[in-house]
Amino acid sequence: MIDQNLTVKKAGPTSSSATEYSDALDLGSTYGPGNLAGKLQLKLEIPTITGLGSAKTTTFTIQDSADNSSFADVSAYPSVVVTGDGTSGPAVDTYFEWTQALRRYIRVKAVTVSSAGTITAYYYYLKVVLGRQPGV
Repeated sequence: MIDQNLTVKKAGPTSSSATEYSDALDLGSTYGPGNLAGKLQLKLEIPTITGLGSAKTTTFTIQDSADNSSFADVSAYPSVVVTGDGTSGPAVDTYFEWTQALRRYIRVKAVTVSSAGTITAYYYYLKVVLGRQPGV
């Protein structure tokens, strides 16, 4: 189950050498909703990135903040790297186990390398998902 109030949709970077940030999701308390390990997950949905050049990458990283101002990468979550094959980069859905140390605000940092190609507009999503997803 996905709470639409805990979902953010963001246009992905289409320019080479671009770094962009999604809006932050407010988890509602200073240290996030607490120990919900095994009950909640984060889901990062990235569609096919059309136009991503051969061996060029767009990297997505989950960040958190206590004050919605100073964000840092969440060390418990590896970055998701989409690598182009000359015409596109594959769609990727990634689930992250909930960590108790997650701070109140979370967002996604998306970085596209230089000379990435002519990327067609796309949107990615960060969602809070209730329950464990199969195979995760």
